[in-house]
Amino acid sequence: MSDLWEKVDESEKEFIQGCGPFTDQHGQPSIHGNTIVHPWNSKGRGFLTFFAIFWNAFVFTFLTATWSGSVTVNGTPYKSMQDAYANDPSVLIFLLFPIIGITLGYICTALWFNKTKIKHSYKGLEVTRGPIPWPNSFELIPIDEIVQCYVQVYSSHSQNKRPVYAYRVVAQCMNTSEKIIENGFPNYREARILEQWLESKLNIEDKAVHGEVAS
Repeated sequence: MSDLWEKVDESEKEFIQGCGPFTDQHGQPSIHGNTIVHPWNSKGRGFLTFFAIFWNAFVFTFLTATWSGSVTVNGTPYKSMQDAYANDPSVLIFLLFPIIGITLGYICTALWFNKTKIKHSYKGLEVTRGPIPWPNSFELIPIDEIVQCYVQVYSSHSQNKRPVYAYRVVAQCMNTSEKIIENGFPNYREARILEQWLESKLNIEDKAVHGEVAS
């Protein structure tokens, strides 16, 4: 499969029992009510956190040792990293290392603490992501613009020579645009539970969407 999201074949949909990874506003497992919450419990966050700690520890140790101590850059010895910065502009590339470390740390923090809250109200479908600031941290989708909801799948890489899939739930709007309600699901079952909740709240007929492909 290419690195493009494709609709899952839901021509024979079955109702899935249980609440999956979803909770209510009080953190209790639930798929009922007008508000549900999805914690960002990414399977890869443990490894990514370990890597971020290792990376930042290495960068901190390196900068601490060279900031006031001697360092050789491009074959030229300098009294300190500050001296190297002043005489060789190419040394600025070292700034990428702390920037990468800070970015990794930010992503890890979001994966551990962030949640997506999906609320059905008279205003529409409110999707809030936080508390750590994140792109599209709040979206409001008017109910009368939503035509259908469905699950999409893609495989970004392989593990042990087998493709690793990710799933997300999307709302198709009247202007033919797609709004991502939530992503990061490791299996179809979890995504399907959210799709069922959306269909029940939005009074959308549960049917297959044109253009679906097999999962």
